[in-house]
Amino acid sequence: MKAKTLAPLALLTAALLAAALYVSRGAAPGGDADNALLLPEVKPRINEIDRLEIRGGGETVSIVRQDGVWGIAEMDGYPALFDKVKQTVLAVAELRLLAEKTADAALYHRLGVEDIDAAGSRSHLLTLSVAGEGIAALIVGDSRRSRSPADQPGLYARRPDGGPALLVAGRLRVTARASDWFEREILDIDAADARRVELRPHKGTPVLLSRAAADAELTLENAPEGKTAEAAAVINQSGAVLQGVYAESVKRETDLQDADKVATFAVVTFDGLRVDGELARWEGTHYALFAISAVEPEPEETDTAAEDAATDEAADETESDAADESADKAEAIIEQAAELNRRLAGWAYELSAYKAEALAKTMEDFTRPAGE
Repeated sequence: MKAKTLAPLALLTAALLAAALYVSRGAAPGGDADNALLLPEVKPRINEIDRLEIRGGGETVSIVRQDGVWGIAEMDGYPALFDKVKQTVLAVAELRLLAEKTADAALYHRLGVEDIDAAGSRSHLLTLSVAGEGIAALIVGDSRRSRSPADQPGLYARRPDGGPALLVAGRLRVTARASDWFEREILDIDAADARRVELRPHKGTPVLLSRAAADAELTLENAPEGKTAEAAAVINQSGAVLQGVYAESVKRETDLQDADKVATFAVVTFDGLRVDGELARWEGTHYALFAISAVEPEPEETDTAAEDAATDEAADETESDAADESADKAEAIIEQAAELNRRLAGWAYELSAYKAEALAKTMEDFTRPAGE
């Protein structure tokens, strides 16, 4: 599972200096260092920039800085990927004009700098703002394709207020999809780590699955009378119910107060991490809310024959080492639970249809009539 940290935009100053030194020292005569900055107004105000807006492909995303943290306006301020924001702003500040290309609007589509609202447009309009005032804007087109390894990285661009298409030195790729601007992986609990899985549909019988050891099959604890558990392959699939959980979008938890309750669920790992969650449906889309805690891990069932044959002294030493290792693991799980709660608490995550279906399974999905 991944935890991301966010840093204030002031860190851009050092990064920008390093980038500038690289360009000035690494560019050959006649290269990028000899060309004027495309948007010279950006660099002097780089630490003041507090909004990036990107439009294209019928979508818009607004990345806004508040209290030193970048968030996605379309997702109620959910934290954006700081490194991606930083790289985008730095890249814009370092773009350098190489050459003017065509001024014929009919040819703009060949370079990907046509109007963003044109049919089939693949361009993006990027706007940088300070305190509500746009200070720079650029239509970003295709990357330059070159057969010469000596050519500097480049792309095509155009100023939205007029002028020809331009060939620009630098690397800049932008997207208007909000999901490209945040860490989409929410949880990743390996199927082999799941000791207990509970699926509790809003209406219906809870499904309780468990196993005593990591290499054992999950078993259904509470098959109703007259029913028998499905094949092991069917049961074991639910061990991966929280493996590779990715968010499609994010809302604040408070936005889903009137959502339809679908199910609650819980997964407990052998190490003692417990994930409780709720699955809700809002306007045809499934969202999940998560709460993480640390619980006392239960010992796995093992073969004790070898231990019985060991001497008392060796057994005591083994028990001492095991206790130390167990304490270290318990502390790590507590820290992991706290970090996950810091990231996930208060937010509702849109899930894929596949993952939502796995969390919403009922007893009918795990049983068949006895004797079949």
